[in-house]
Amino acid sequence: MRASQALVESAGVERMEYLSLRGELLAVVLRTDALEASRELLSAAETSVEAAKTAAAAGAATKLDVGLLELEAAGQRAEVAEAEVERVRAAHAVAERIGMSLPDAAAVHSPGVPPLPDAPPGLEELRRLAIEQHPRLAKLRAEYIVAERELRLEMAKRYPDLSVGLGFSDEVENQKLGLPLGIEIPLYDRNQPGIARAYARRCQLRQEFESLVIEIYGRIEASRARVVGAGRHLRAVEAQRLPAEEVQRLAKQMRDEAGGLDMLRFLEVFRATRRVRSQTVQARIEAYEAWAELEDAAGSPLLLFDNAP
Repeated sequence: MRASQALVESAGVERMEYLSLRGELLAVVLRTDALEASRELLSAAETSVEAAKTAAAAGAATKLDVGLLELEAAGQRAEVAEAEVERVRAAHAVAERIGMSLPDAAAVHSPGVPPLPDAPPGLEELRRLAIEQHPRLAKLRAEYIVAERELRLEMAKRYPDLSVGLGFSDEVENQKLGLPLGIEIPLYDRNQPGIARAYARRCQLRQEFESLVIEIYGRIEASRARVVGAGRHLRAVEAQRLPAEEVQRLAKQMRDEAGGLDMLRFLEVFRATRRVRSQTVQARIEAYEAWAELEDAAGSPLLLFDNAP
């Protein structure tokens, strides 16, 4: 009995570590994407500064134009530095999880970010997954089964001629939240020392299990609502993003209309692009973090990584 319980607990720890590692690897990939996006914007800002300096030398721009673009480049440089810190922090979490140095952990191949589903599973499906697969529930269930068997042993000691059995095959239909209902103990037997201890232990574990189910259901509901909200926000942000080709076309149009480079209009376009790009990256991170939180709440993987176990 104890060996089976230990095996279930070991599997539960492994699953919790696996879910945590999934979330941390996902954070590394997302923070890397955010860093690359920040670097692309920095490169564009630095290129615009050089173009402005060239235009100023030719009399087509002012020092104020150059100074404004340099301020934008400096702000973007600070964002790159912040993104680098976030990337290192995410990689450090993975290094701690797998027991490797930071450089070695950074070299570990991580799967690409899986596509986000259109919508999360329904509440009933998530609750079913939690009952079947949540490691914390599996641990308590194993403890409960051990307590039930110990109670039956105590009953067998008191009534040697009574066959109570140690299995639960006949109780498959009498399940509540994944727990066997167990045998009923007569009131006059509940004061017997051995039976009383075993009975109290079984009751305690049942209450703990049911309380944990309520807690998990609450987390699932809150996490699912966050997934829905984060997905809606991400779609709204992505809808306002202009393709790179469209941005280039608008920039060319501005130059053609003005007969030269209009620095203030260029600055306005660059700021809008920077703002939308930053919003998109952050909304994407929040959407995936919401899914990782929902996986943790349900105790089961939900996003499909390539070649993931």
